[in-house]
Amino acid sequence: MATVLTCYYRPKPGGLCTRLFRAIRALLDRGHTVHYLSLAPFPIDHPRCRFHRFPWPVGRSDSLLFWALFHLLAPPMLLGLALRHRIGCTFAFGSTYAFLMRPIYWAMRIRPTYFLRGDPILSHGLQGRAGWIVRLDQWIEGVALQDAMIVGVSAHLTHALLGRHPGRRPRAIHVLPNDLPISQADHPSAPTGPLRLAVAGILEPMKNHAFILTLLPGLETYPWHFYLYGQGPEAARLAAIVDCSGLGGRIFFRGWVPRENIWPAVDLLLSPSLHEGMPNAVLEAVAAGVPVLASDIPAHREILPADQLLPLDDPDRWRRALVNLLEAPADTLPAMARRQLRASARLCFDWDQHIVDLIVPPRP
Repeated sequence: MATVLTCYYRPKPGGLCTRLFRAIRALLDRGHTVHYLSLAPFPIDHPRCRFHRFPWPVGRSDSLLFWALFHLLAPPMLLGLALRHRIGCTFAFGSTYAFLMRPIYWAMRIRPTYFLRGDPILSHGLQGRAGWIVRLDQWIEGVALQDAMIVGVSAHLTHALLGRHPGRRPRAIHVLPNDLPISQADHPSAPTGPLRLAVAGILEPMKNHAFILTLLPGLETYPWHFYLYGQGPEAARLAAIVDCSGLGGRIFFRGWVPRENIWPAVDLLLSPSLHEGMPNAVLEAVAAGVPVLASDIPAHREILPADQLLPLDDPDRWRRALVNLLEAPADTLPAMARRQLRASARLCFDWDQHIVDLIVPPRP
């Protein structure tokens, strides 16, 4: 059995940590031991999952000072852990963590596995980050991919990464999309009462939730409620938009809710994201039989049928699609759910075994 090392600054809600924790549990279930460096313990209680604390207050981890010290101190700490615990494999969810573990590769020649869950450079641009941050992160990204095994959640992400760094040579390239549960849950075939529209995920600019809020005024004659599941930096701005719309009695902020409690309470998921790696909320909705209307971006094209994808530069088309659904939900929604399940059937596979094989290659 292998002894594996990974790193992530702190556990938090969202799809990235969901997959990171699932990967760790898959390794543990197959008898491997996992060590990790973090500010706080991960929500994994297992005797072979070993937490190593980075010495910094959890509540002060959003400052530039923290990230500067983290980049300086984490590499020698990780190398020390690798030597002390005789680490045989390393993996990282994101370029920052792959970069921090480079000294292990240089000193011990342990093959790093770098999981690409999103495009951080594109995200920086969408969030208006300073140019020096973008350039620094791009340099870190280039160092991280040299001689690493790159595993992207989609082909378009790996192409974007390699296109930015033509002089860098990864050891291998794989695509491991997020999966659908092999057995899907039942969902009511037709809604009753007001149509329950929803978005789900971190409330941040990249998710583009404000776009949906601009579509709802003018649809008051139809019966609907709109739910926002999640929290994040956009919460206050979105609440202000709702207050100005006069639709506060129909729009509800639910915060973080266990996923098993979300989908029975949703008739239609709206996903207007500007960018995604592989959207967990969309996959969960498809698996639960909840229809999805989404932005026409590469990640959504890999999951949903073309007629459920709409361009973000045409809000009138989105509004017409919503009107059609609101006028005849019993006819349109079940057909959408069936089409999207057929379109995404290839995503039903044993993700846990695949990710373990990428981190700890099977012996010949």
